[in-house]
Amino acid sequence: MKDNNIGLSLLKSGEWPNHLADKGKHNFVYSMLPHNQPLLQSDIYEEGHKLNAFKYACVLKEQLEIKPDYSFIDIDAENVIIQALKRSEADPKAFVLRLQEERGCSAAVKVTLNNRLLGISRVEQCNSLEDTDYESVGEVRTEYSFSAEDGTLLVEVTPFKFISFLLY
Repeated sequence: MKDNNIGLSLLKSGEWPNHLADKGKHNFVYSMLPHNQPLLQSDIYEEGHKLNAFKYACVLKEQLEIKPDYSFIDIDAENVIIQALKRSEADPKAFVLRLQEERGCSAAVKVTLNNRLLGISRVEQCNSLEDTDYESVGEVRTEYSFSAEDGTLLVEVTPFKFISFLLY
């Protein structure tokens, strides 16, 4: 914003590796949400996630009574979000849970996995390539603990960092 004018750049790409990346038809969704609080105290993050969240359905192997507030995963920190929950590309027997701290604050986070549905017995930290050998990529491990009994994962997150786990 400058001189009461708002600029919006929807696509800006370099010429390498694809010199045609910004050519052709592109679809965008954008929204403007006025707020009167500083960014970190506003609800901008939540509203952005609502705008960009896609809803997916799955078929369960058993019939369950599911309440409206039912969840596969709960996180007790407002500044930590789930970036991905997906089948691992490296190990088809595992899922990848990728968390991100998005507000610039360290936090001790409690992640509760619904083990009645997910059946997770083991959690192992991995890097963004789903590799558990950190020395090969120079990433730093994070302290965490997991209880298969109640599906609780306790982890320390640092500002703006991603952290990934393989769920078995």
